[in-house]
Amino acid sequence: MIGLLEAGQPVLGAVYVPARDIIYCAEKGAGAWSQLHNRMPKPMHVSATAAIDRMTLVISRSNVSTLDIKIANELQCEYILRVGSVGHKLALVADGEADLYISTRPEVPVWDTCAAHIIIREAGGMITDLSGEPLRYDPEGLSHRHGVVATNGLNHSEIIARVAHTAAGQAV
Repeated sequence: MIGLLEAGQPVLGAVYVPARDIIYCAEKGAGAWSQLHNRMPKPMHVSATAAIDRMTLVISRSNVSTLDIKIANELQCEYILRVGSVGHKLALVADGEADLYISTRPEVPVWDTCAAHIIIREAGGMITDLSGEPLRYDPEGLSHRHGVVATNGLNHSEIIARVAHTAAGQAV
């Protein structure tokens, strides 16, 4: 994963997934693209799935907390994918293979999100922390301390509200 920030905002990103031989990339204002093997790049767009119970949720293959499971149960998404890399999970949302990614980890490293952040945005999706606040990339910290939520942009506010309700009273 390689991401470029300008004035603290992601403007360029590339995520390569060697196991699938696919690269996802985006540039601010130029859209998002994926390229499988040596084929021609294709434009990427998030899915159009609006109903949360019809969405595909992508979560960590190895770092799943009790809270993550509670949130998955609350959302009642139709499918759950378990994938390794944060960048890969976010790219799946950007490419419409998943609709939603949630990480309740209290410290998600900025280098795990920077490249995919612009890819999600350019593909039409949204990415925030668990409170719905924009992710920050500043010299003050190297981690997003309030988790990460990425969606296809449809029902992002409702998802944030349901995550907050489920997480109420638990450290996030």
